[in-house]
Amino acid sequence: MVRRLNPDQLLRQYHDYDNAVDCVALLCHVLHNLRVLADRIEQFIWYPVTLNGKGHESTPDFAVILTTGEAIIGEVKSGLGREDDAFDRNAKQLLTYFGCQRVRCKESRREYDVTSAQVLLIVPDAFAEEAVDKLWEAMNDREHGFCPPRMPAVFGYSGTVLYGEEHWVLRRPAQPENGGLPLAEMDSHTRTGTRRIKLPPGKFSRLKTKHRFINDSDTPMLYAVVILLSTVLVERVAAANEWNFTEDEFVSTLKDQYSVRLKSAYLRKVLWTLVELGFIVKFDGRVPTYSLHRKSLGIIRDRGGGRATAKWVARRLPTALPTPGLGEVAYERQELLVDGDPHPAGAEE
Repeated sequence: MVRRLNPDQLLRQYHDYDNAVDCVALLCHVLHNLRVLADRIEQFIWYPVTLNGKGHESTPDFAVILTTGEAIIGEVKSGLGREDDAFDRNAKQLLTYFGCQRVRCKESRREYDVTSAQVLLIVPDAFAEEAVDKLWEAMNDREHGFCPPRMPAVFGYSGTVLYGEEHWVLRRPAQPENGGLPLAEMDSHTRTGTRRIKLPPGKFSRLKTKHRFINDSDTPMLYAVVILLSTVLVERVAAANEWNFTEDEFVSTLKDQYSVRLKSAYLRKVLWTLVELGFIVKFDGRVPTYSLHRKSLGIIRDRGGGRATAKWVARRLPTALPTPGLGEVAYERQELLVDGDPHPAGAEE
């Protein structure tokens, strides 16, 4: 029995995760393409593991290793939490990053020694000033326990429309209490309320395609569903109208033919979610079988608890299926689930 989906919760998880990936992709693009910054960057790490002096590991969303040996440890959050307990947990997480002495890159397995670390917190722009105030207040409260060697740097992210085109914006709140970055050029560029980093998504979409996932303990299921539907599953039914399979065949096909690097148990959950959403039909039997039909990618069945979510997902699918014989186009679009993704949440080691 597949549990009923909560559309509101799923969509909120999807948007929070997608926003986080966008922020990391934007920042990666900026650091590698601004000439005043590019020479200072040793490595931008999408899947970092930070290690303190005792060898304890943490997994921030990204890390930037500078040629000086300094590091920027980055975390993207939808907020610091309204309740004291939630804020305390988030503050404690940020505090652990300051103890970083080494950073390991999951892609290359290479480790970098760190002489000092600064933490960069990215939150929705509407909460950016509030985040600075709360962290500064906690830092100066001796009873709180949040005692980093320096104030974290806080950036706010938002979306806007410029000249008829959507842009992502990163802004550094101008409060004097806000922490600085070891990249003085970037720090000064974003220090005032009028100086912001603005980029259309097209500028960093290639990065997002290559590095779809970032470190997170629980990748939202809907995110994997959208990725698979819009890439490998669309291609699977492009040449034939229908694909009939068992659960084991679903998993083996995605792993063996499309090199999807997600754990088998996670792929089974994705399959069950696709059934609940109405994109795949399940036929009960001694060995249950499933069917994905070309038409089902555009027709949402009026059943189950996930109708609202399914309609939302359908609007994000390609407007046309790839033409048989043009597989390289589809493979270009699915690169994120092949070799570009070393160890996303749920991925195989």
